[in-house]
Amino acid sequence: QLSALREREAKKSFDVAEFYEKQKKYKSALIYYTKVINNFSTSDYYDVALERIKLLKELINKGLTKGELNKSQKIEEAEERRAEKIRLKQGKQREKQELKEEKLEEKRKKIEEIKAKKEAIREAKLREKERKHQEKLAKIAGAKAKKEAIRQVKLKEQEKKHQEKLAKVAKAKAKKEALLRIKIREKEERIQAAKELAEKKRQEKLQKVAEAKTRKAELRAKKQAQLEESGKIRREMRAETVQDSQQQSISHDSELTSTQGLQETEEAVEEGIGPEASEGGGGEQ
Repeated sequence: QLSALREREAKKSFDVAEFYEKQKKYKSALIYYTKVINNFSTSDYYDVALERIKLLKELINKGLTKGELNKSQKIEEAEERRAEKIRLKQGKQREKQELKEEKLEEKRKKIEEIKAKKEAIREAKLREKERKHQEKLAKIAGAKAKKEAIRQVKLKEQEKKHQEKLAKVAKAKAKKEALLRIKIREKEERIQAAKELAEKKRQEKLQKVAEAKTRKAELRAKKQAQLEESGKIRREMRAETVQDSQQQSISHDSELTSTQGLQETEEAVEEGIGPEASEGGGGEQ
């Protein structure tokens, strides 16, 4: 019963407050709504009275009526709706921008991933190419080393053959020089023998020439004596002017005979010297 009584008293105060609110006497209404809250906190009107107090305080502070407040609230609600629409639009735009940025980011990430994959593939290819290049260089180096080793072996063999060839050449040269010295010595001996033979023949020839000159001088002296004798006779004959023609003819015939004999003697002497001279010339050749 006590609670019901307090509930009726709360309702009475609440009704008075509503009456003053309808009359737009907000301060009086605020007093009764505050009475409900302060005195009847457990009643059913507590929450409603609390909301009305809040509303009335707002009206009093703004100096508005409830209708104006409702209008203001409607305007505010419209503004809020418009602002909400703007916010929604901006939100959608932001979402769209964010979505676009996300797509761009995803695209960028995909591009970066593709680039990274391509770079990884390129680096892998480069590494593979470098590996193959190194293998190729190693093979080339090995081939060069093998080739160089073969070349060194060949050079050693060539040097050995060259040395053997030089030894053979030197041996052959020494043998040839020995034979040449023997030939030169034999040739010198032959030349010396030929010189000695030529000198011997020259001496023989000189001796023969001297002998021939001696014989020729003797013949010339003999001929001169004969000519002197013949001249003496001719002088005697010219002195005998008193002899007759027969004696002159006989003397003349005798002179002719003597002259012919001298010519034959000279021819005989010349025939004896000619073969000797030709023999001497042949020996010199």
